Amino acid sequence: MSTVKRLPLGLTDFANLIDTNLLYVDKTDLVAEIAKVQGTFFLSRPRSFGKSILVSTFKELFSHGTERFKGLKLEHSGWKDHLYPVVHLDFSMIPDYPADRITFNQAFAAFLRRAFKRAGIKFKENGSWIYDLGSTLDRLPNRSLVLLIDEYDAPLAHTLDQPEEFAARQNLLDAFFAVIKSNNSKFRFAFVTGLASLSNFNFTSFNNVIDLSFDPQFGEVAGITQQELEDNFQDYIENAAAVLNKAKPEIKWDKNAVLRKLKEHYGGYSFDEDAYGQVYNPGSILKFMLMPYMAFKNYWLDGGACTPSLLVKSIKKLKDSGQGLGDLADFLNPGYVRESDTDCLSSLFGNTMDKCDLFALLYQTGSLSIKSANAADGTLMVGIPNSEAERAFCQVIVKELTKGKTPDSSAFI
Repeated sequence: MSTVKRLPLGLTDFANLIDTNLLYVDKTDLVAEIAKVQGTFFLSRPRSFGKSILVSTFKELFSHGTERFKGLKLEHSGWKDHLYPVVHLDFSMIPDYPADRITFNQAFAAFLRRAFKRAGIKFKENGSWIYDLGSTLDRLPNRSLVLLIDEYDAPLAHTLDQPEEFAARQNLLDAFFAVIKSNNSKFRFAFVTGLASLSNFNFTSFNNVIDLSFDPQFGEVAGITQQELEDNFQDYIENAAAVLNKAKPEIKWDKNAVLRKLKEHYGGYSFDEDAYGQVYNPGSILKFMLMPYMAFKNYWLDGGACTPSLLVKSIKKLKDSGQGLGDLADFLNPGYVRESDTDCLSSLFGNTMDKCDLFALLYQTGSLSIKSANAADGTLMVGIPNSEAERAFCQVIVKELTKGKTPDSSAFI
């Protein structure tokens, strides 16, 4: 496999990926379709589903142009625009427990100033980061800046079990997005990613925020489609079949057998309101291709893909409040689905949670997926997408529900 492109495991920088000739699943036609519009966009997807590489692709396009897009779909999109300073903010990189008694507010202020400096924009420093941010944006020409925010709600996920700190960070994010809102004319393009919908914050006071999270046109913008899997990973799939034939000779492995197992274990995800787009978990696919000798392992809990600590904290909050959670175990019944809608699936995890909030969190973290849709009334049927998610569901959810109880007790009442 010496001529086969290497796998981009753990890499989320588009420029680095292209420069080192790593395997890249080309979604730049969708990137161009989104980027051609002047506006503010939001996308919710589970962790490890390709949001960061998508953000990095926008960064490359707006800051360096189309040079690295030669041979990719965007090259045929007719893209024409000049270059912009790009402020790239990955909120998951803000120090979670700042050292030397620095508060999160101070860490956030330093984080903002560094990001603007990297973009070549002098950030005025008069004490309050809110005032400094507003003052900095106010003096910029209209349509002169691109803003990219990855994992906007990461600071909240880290403090779900710390009510006071959670509330303080939520207020901070509200203040930040309020400043962005009041200066929206300064941005040529803004793109935000996260788990929960931005509708929970002042940021959506923008009249032109475009939420792509359930949009059928962009249902496959993150994740790997069936066609992309077969087109981009053909050599890896054939190699996997050869490896599995040696490791598991009792089964005859060929390309089709491997593809069937990949769909069973890592496929089945749909995120759009029509349940049209179907994608695989890219993190698990890459790890399988790298280590086919491990067979169809559950990679979903590795590296925080499904944020198990966030789920455990959420379940604990509901258990402590006395709410029965046994009906969650119904999802382990073959073919079980539950009715929902886009509003419920967009709820924000928080200090106070009910079953709808936890149901939304299970969807947002990839434990659940849209299985079918009713266009007439907008209802969605939601269930476990694949066997990998089912095993992780058992490990994280059921284990927490039965903690301290015997298997035949009232754990599921």
